[in-house]
Amino acid sequence: MKKYLLLICVLAVSYPVFSQSAYTQFKIQSREDYEYEKSQRYVQRDTYSTYTGRKQWVSCEFRYSNGEKSYGLYSNGRIYDFSDGLYGHYFVGEEMYYKCYKVYIRWDHGGETTGSLNYKERSDGKPVFRIKIGGSTKGYNPL
Repeated sequence: MKKYLLLICVLAVSYPVFSQSAYTQFKIQSREDYEYEKSQRYVQRDTYSTYTGRKQWVSCEFRYSNGEKSYGLYSNGRIYDFSDGLYGHYFVGEEMYYKCYKVYIRWDHGGETTGSLNYKERSDGKPVFRIKIGGSTKGYNPL
């Protein structure tokens, strides 16, 4: 009987050591860390030609800071650069991070570039358009 009592006591004491806690830790991230993690870090670098995901089109024109038209994105999949007189095709691809979508562009002269439509920067529901030109990214507000 003493052996069974000793065995029960040993098991009762050792059980909590081997069981898992009901509480789990989770990491609280800053907004910048979350955006970086959800951005292009884990996504294959797609181009206009290689992208195979869901495609969307919008209709919106954008302006320079002085109020002149800069770019026009149209629902037929065409983009127009008002300053240089360039035309091309575009589509809106995956969500890079919360309410910010990647834009893939192929100009009619054959060049390809990317941009983004960021819906969270404004409260009126219109996106801010950022386009990668050379090594820099420039932003434009909607008309």
